[in-house]
Amino acid sequence: MLAVEDLSAAYGRIEVLHGVSLKVDPGEIVAIVGANGAGKTTLMKTIAGVHPAGGGRIRLDGEDVTRLPAHKRVGRGLSLVPEGRQVFAPLSVADNLALGAFRSEGDVAADRAAMEALFPILAERRAQTAGGLSGGQQQMLAIARAMMARPRLLLLDEPSMGLAPIVIKDIFRALAERHRSSGLTVLIVEQNVAAALSLADRGYVLETGRLVAEGRSEDLLADPAIQRAYLGG
Repeated sequence: MLAVEDLSAAYGRIEVLHGVSLKVDPGEIVAIVGANGAGKTTLMKTIAGVHPAGGGRIRLDGEDVTRLPAHKRVGRGLSLVPEGRQVFAPLSVADNLALGAFRSEGDVAADRAAMEALFPILAERRAQTAGGLSGGQQQMLAIARAMMARPRLLLLDEPSMGLAPIVIKDIFRALAERHRSSGLTVLIVEQNVAAALSLADRGYVLETGRLVAEGRSEDLLADPAIQRAYLGG
């Protein structure tokens, strides 16, 4: 579904991504893990079209979308849940969900009901402003808002950042449930290596803008080098 080929990206003269290549097949959950500053967020922004690629290609279902604007990538079935959630704080939970469906041609009411079933707190807080939610509730709203666009590929940028372990567990359980029920394809980047690889089928390790390892999630979790670097082993 997604093929990233020799991708580079920079901020000014400082190159942050150096020839990154990866793929995500339909129905997979793929994790990109690495330390803070590895380039994970830049990679996600570049795939989503929020940040320009300096070189290389991004293909979605075989179509070259490297120069396609972000909103047109949404129309192709790609949705990003950005780092820091970025909900529309003054607007209600219901309005945030409605904005997520701005390009959807489906049954918006049915999709909202599905998101509220996945994250019941959103039904309870439907009329509340998004800015009044807790951090975990805002993350649930950001994920639900992205899924209101009916994406075929969901990009998740650091969904566990700043959240309590019990909230992280609830969010990852909901993602796994949605994946099982709909076959949603997911690309997730995370500093929480154990949580991300426990959710994913496969994983890549990104260090200073380069992919340095890849493999099945269980193999990466068992790798002594990854245990030492990321899991306190």
